[in-house]
Amino acid sequence: MKVRLHLEGKYIFSEEEWDKIHDAFEFFVDTYKLHKYDIPVYIKFPKKLDLSSTYSSSSYGDISRGCCMTEFRHYGSKITVERFILSITPGNFTKVIETIFHEMTHVMQELRGDIVRQRDGSEVYKGVHYSVDKLKNPTYNEYRQFPWEVEAREVATEMLQKWQKSRNIKQTFWQKFVTFWS
Repeated sequence: MKVRLHLEGKYIFSEEEWDKIHDAFEFFVDTYKLHKYDIPVYIKFPKKLDLSSTYSSSSYGDISRGCCMTEFRHYGSKITVERFILSITPGNFTKVIETIFHEMTHVMQELRGDIVRQRDGSEVYKGVHYSVDKLKNPTYNEYRQFPWEVEAREVATEMLQKWQKSRNIKQTFWQKFVTFWS
């Protein structure tokens, strides 16, 4: 698995933070044994994400600060994954790491075959079909209840705790507070 951090975030983080970003990514890849996949993962750090087409909610303060896009290759009738692009807005650094874990869970779901995207825009998640109508412009609460999002939140929280414990990283009260309420 490869990660390429785009220059958009070059001056956002300190050298120490970049090292932690790389370490957290590798920690996830090692934990879930994703090295066997040779599909690049690009991580971008734009200042802002336009998620208005994803949620029919006027308040974006509560939503995750990340998004995972899959780019596909077409070989005749066969479609394969070409790369994953994660876009994560900078902010509270602990939340950035947790968001990397969240978005990497979506990468893992696709690599494992848990999510299968259909040509008509619908998706199949662990054998359950989700129609285009159900996926198109869900409310924020509907979005949060999609099972792949529930799994991603659970894995991200667990991975953050394991990563911090393995690296002996202590959270301040405010980091715990922000992580708990996001």
